[in-house]
Amino acid sequence: TVTANGSLTAKNLNLSAGTLSGSGNLTVTNAFSQTSGTINTTGDLSITQAAGALNIANTINAAAITLAASAGSINVQDATVSASGAMTVNANGVSVIANTASALLSSVGAQSITVGSGGLTLTGAGGSAASKSAQITQTGAAATQSITVKTGGTYTVTVTGMTSRMPSRPT
Repeated sequence: TVTANGSLTAKNLNLSAGTLSGSGNLTVTNAFSQTSGTINTTGDLSITQAAGALNIANTINAAAITLAASAGSINVQDATVSASGAMTVNANGVSVIANTASALLSSVGAQSITVGSGGLTLTGAGGSAASKSAQITQTGAAATQSITVKTGGTYTVTVTGMTSRMPSRPT
């Protein structure tokens, strides 16, 4: 367990157990790995995955969250990523997958999610875990939510194993 009450910047972070907490801002500039453990900070969090996929499998809570994986995808599986402020997500693809627990990308403040040709996939669990859901939510009353999928003129949004609540296009 580490408490960081001042700003902390690391090129690489491998979180394998315990909790990274505190009030300072946390920045990861090259590679992030989270095989276990949680991040629970009242400061801002910025994670850049320079190569490959950014995989998140455990809880992350921060004031504002920025996740970037320009050369790969961002995969949130059986985990909650929650910002009490704004959230910005940029990647080639984004997957939110609920297998054994609900999976969630959530912010209270403004939310901007931009994905490339990898598309956006939400997969809820089926079978005995049918109550597990995969969600992208923004709950702030005055905040905005923007989800942009850039795939060369077409877009792909895949929703599997749950009810889609996407608004219809205006006519």
